[in-house]
Amino acid sequence: MRTAALPLVTLRQVIAVRNSGMRPDGAIDRSPTLGLAAELLGVASIEHIAQSLVRRAMLSGGRFEAHEFGQNAHSSASAGGLVAGISGIPDLSPRLVDPVVVAAASLVGRNGQVRGHDRNPKAGATNWAMSQLLFGLLQRKVLARRFRREITDLLGALLERQDRSGGWPLRPGEEPALVYTFYPTLALTRVRSAGLGGDVTVRESLRLATRFVETEMSLAHASVMQRILALTFLSNHVVEVTNPSTRAGICSRSA
Repeated sequence: MRTAALPLVTLRQVIAVRNSGMRPDGAIDRSPTLGLAAELLGVASIEHIAQSLVRRAMLSGGRFEAHEFGQNAHSSASAGGLVAGISGIPDLSPRLVDPVVVAAASLVGRNGQVRGHDRNPKAGATNWAMSQLLFGLLQRKVLARRFRREITDLLGALLERQDRSGGWPLRPGEEPALVYTFYPTLALTRVRSAGLGGDVTVRESLRLATRFVETEMSLAHASVMQRILALTFLSNHVVEVTNPSTRAGICSRSA
């Protein structure tokens, strides 16, 4: 069975669509961009594809599909990713978004404990999953106020799980790695911008994370993916770079 070809869209068209959403006051009307995305994806609207995604990703018993559709296995990381994705699209209706956020928030127990993966429940939740849930719950201010307890508990748990080196491992007791440090720092940056968690505490955590990233990037074996994550972190989420040449060094070694 042949599938219909996606419409050809030139760079000039993309720029024109983006510019059409610029308002005189500097704000951006996202509807032209969302319309272009809907056309590229071959769907009626972004709301339509979000509805389809939610139907396929949410399982019975408040679970969220892990990794691939049809596996019938829960992953709290997938829950966080789904919430972050749909909550970050302002034009999606609360009737679609709110039930998903409520289900994701229910995965967070007292002290920030999160439901583990169905295929390895005894291993406990990963820092990856906890940070994605935290980031997702902070995407919409109205819902963030509603789930203040869950957000506070997740934040406390993530801060406790930070390694003395400044990085995060996948799970407590394992070796910290850049790929597992990226999502906690992303979540902590969102916490700080929302004015939650105490600025001094979060700032210190990000300072330690910066030191960890700089140390990791000084090692010759760092991969291209690690360097991209490091550059993204240092460019967008860092409080201060202790070594000003770090960004230049990452770029030159990635070239």
